[in-house]
Order: sequence, then C-alpha cells, then structure tokens
Amino acid sequence: MTSPRGRPTQAERNQAFLDVEHLKVGLGKRTTRAVAIVMGAQMVRIGIQLVTTFFLARLLIPSDFGLVTVGFTVLALISLFTDLGMTSVTVQMKNLDQNTTSALFFVNLAMGIAGLVALIAASPLLVWIFRDEHIGPVAIGLAFSMPIGALAAQHTALLMRNMKWGLIQGLLLASMAMGSLTAVLGAWLFDLGYWALVAQAIVSAATQVIGVWWSCPWRPSLVRNWSGVSKAIGTSVNLSGTMVLGYLHRQLDNFLIGWRYGSTELGYYARGYSLLMMPLNLVIG
Repeated sequence: MTSPRGRPTQAERNQAFLDVEHLKVGLGKRTTRAVAIVMGAQMVRIGIQLVTTFFLARLLIPSDFGLVTVGFTVLALISLFTDLGMTSVTVQMKNLDQNTTSALFFVNLAMGIAGLVALIAASPLLVWIFRDEHIGPVAIGLAFSMPIGALAAQHTALLMRNMKWGLIQGLLLASMAMGSLTAVLGAWLFDLGYWALVAQAIVSAATQVIGVWWSCPWRPSLVRNWSGVSKAIGTSVNLSGTMVLGYLHRQLDNFLIGWRYGSTELGYYARGYSLLMMPLNLVIG
C-alpha cells in the first residue's frame, strides 16, 4: 500500500528494487554500455592510485607500507570467513525476497563485527609472528573497516543486481578518492605515518557506506522467517573454497615476506608489485 501522500511505502520501494525481470529487455545494449563504463572508471582508478602512490612514497617510509600490507593480508584472511560470498548470492539468486536479503544483511553485519573481535583477540599472536609491536594496533585499526564495510555489502550487491554500473563505479571512485585524500593529508599535514594508511581504509569504507545508502532505496527489515535463508547461506559457503585459493594466490607472498624479512622489505615489495599490476589491472578490470 502507498503512503497517505501517495508516495510509495518503504516495502514497495524494497520490492521494486528486488524485482529485476525488467532488466531482461535490452540486456545486450546494457551490457555493452557497462563494459565502456567499467573500462573508463578503471582508467580513472589507476590514475588516482598512481598519484596517491607518488605522493605517499615521498611522505612515508617503506616500513609504513609494509606494516599496513601485513595488516591487509591478515584482514583478507579474516574476511574469508566473514563474507563467505554472501554478496555473490544476492547478485545471482533468481528469486530474491525481502526476508532473505534482510537476513543476509544482518548476517553480513554480524560477521563483520565478529571479524573485528577476532582480530582484536589475535593481535598479540600477530605481534609474536611478525616480531613487530606495531603490527597489532595496525591490524586492529584496519579491522574497524570490516563492520563499516558490512553495512554497504548488501546494498552494493543490489546495485550490481540492478546493473547500476555508472552509479557503482562513481561510488567506488568517490570512496577511493576520499580515502586517498585522507591518507595524503594525514601524512603531509599531520605526520601520521602508517596511521595515514589505516585512516585511508576506514574513510574509504565509510564513504562507500554513505554513498550506497543514499543511492540504493532498499532498506533491511525485521527477519520473520530464517528457514529459507539457510539455502542462501549454504550456497555462499560453497564459494568459500574458491575464495581460499584466491587468498593463497594473492596474499601468501606478502605473509611470507613480512614474516621472514620484516616490514621494510615488504614495503618495497608491496609498492613495486602494486606499480607492476597497475597496467595489468587496466585490462583485467
């Protein structure tokens, strides 16, 4: 039912955004346009990354990058068990209802909070493994981006499901730009060192949350029946094997170099690898 003023109710807005049957019309043209949008955004993203890297390379020391790289490596490991591909389920489910989407939202949020708690508990172990007392606080600081990012996970997935490619890329670029600006200003004006990179991650995540909640009309509601949610969560768990292999492929080198040689050498390696991947990411993206 509509509101007294004739405006759609929140339930109607939710249902309209969950229904994607209309997207089958003109799907080929929409997909072609999406390719152009993503490629253009990828070029802008690489430009932002290059400029940010050049500035931060002059403002920070290699060990700063190494410490944060270790933190991100551990964060990625914890994320394997907090995300479990639930956003992919939202994008790919043929019939998606309000109850299931809301349940996935709350599970995402709970897992993000659990990931933060797990990293706080594991911080003494990280200090022992990497033999650096700074690793623990950095990992905890980065971990705060997990529950923040969880608030945007289902909304971003719904935007993808609705093929809002221009909006998605705009939000990603805005969050990246805000995070990069925070890092540069923090290192330049306030001499924050590696904390500037931690602030970059948190500000990027917070900007993404604000952007998707403003752009996506869907809102979570009370979950009245959890019985149908188990199938969706079961599907997401099946994706975890691929996610573990992907983690080992992308992050194991950082873990081993940080453990064996320390944060300074890892900082050099991480920055060099990042520069190497920039032109490749233009094509891969």
